[in-house]
Amino acid sequence: ADDGRPEITVTARMQRPDGLFGGGIVGVIGFKYFEQFYRSLGLATDATLALVDTDGTMLFRFPVERFKAGLSLADTALFAEGVRRAPSGSMRFRYPREDGVRIVSYRAHSSPAFVVTVSRDTDALLAGWRQKAWPLAALVSAALLLVVLIGRVFLRTARARFDVESRYQATFEQAAVGIAHAAPDGR
Repeated sequence: ADDGRPEITVTARMQRPDGLFGGGIVGVIGFKYFEQFYRSLGLATDATLALVDTDGTMLFRFPVERFKAGLSLADTALFAEGVRRAPSGSMRFRYPREDGVRIVSYRAHSSPAFVVTVSRDTDALLAGWRQKAWPLAALVSAALLLVVLIGRVFLRTARARFDVESRYQATFEQAAVGIAHAAPDGR
């Protein structure tokens, strides 16, 4: 490359209508193209995008400052538990030689064969959700406390009613002849 950065060479076989070899196409894509394209997307500052060969070799990663040429992801959970099991998915993942766990979404493509990953720092990605979750958790806790308090009042009332009914029942069961209720004026 004229700027000294590596390039990605892409080739494709051309086939004639009768199925025989009809030639080939070779293209060279410089890292500068990917860098400009990804920068134009206006991604979050903690976001990364990567192109990875199907053998696990990282071809390109944006932002470029985080790119380590030739880094192999073949023996990582991203390939062992992800790409080799399903052509697309998301998982928590720590890139080799980096701090912090990221949430990575990936998709494997077959023609040309490569894997695209998009990731964000877990804490940064969940910060908005956590900010909204705390008030909601407080509201749910308050509602649960209210249910417990209402339940206690209900149990006390039910217990008091049971005690009163038990006393009246015992009074009627133990009366020899009968019981009459009268007002103080005798009525």
